[in-house]
Amino acid sequence: FVVDVFRVNARDDPANKELRQLPAEMLLERGARLIDTKFAGQPRLQAELYGVVGGIFADMSSPKLAEEYATKQLAALAALDASADDQARALVLLARALARQGKLADAELRARRAVAIAKGSPKLGIEARFALIDVLLSQWRDDAVRSELDKVDAVLKGGGDSMALESAR
Repeated sequence: FVVDVFRVNARDDPANKELRQLPAEMLLERGARLIDTKFAGQPRLQAELYGVVGGIFADMSSPKLAEEYATKQLAALAALDASADDQARALVLLARALARQGKLADAELRARRAVAIAKGSPKLGIEARFALIDVLLSQWRDDAVRSELDKVDAVLKGGGDSMALESAR
């Protein structure tokens, strides 16, 4: 998939000269459209690729595209009846993308849902809480931020050994 996304840069075909000069974001967007067709019938792989692409768009400061692919990932995961952890990771990505667009109410909803379903994994639960804290900070909700930070502190104090083991894996 990655090779196909950037293959246009490797070809010597003069017709691709303009395409080779496109920014990476546009190349990724063109390639990401292939996920539906190229990996049809492979919903687990599609879900994973949507998440990867959404994460890259988030890293590239393209929150609208990150939202689009995080939403696609969530839909694919729901169709697969995927694990709570997989869904929580996708919700965290979506919450962060929504928050960066100023869609704070939607971002808070997704972050709270991620917190609720990530209870089996302390590390993922903390990641979800930090996504929620970011949203709450954007809304100047200091008391709610303190409450969430207290919950993170309690998990760290109570589950320090298991978290260390999880992050070492």
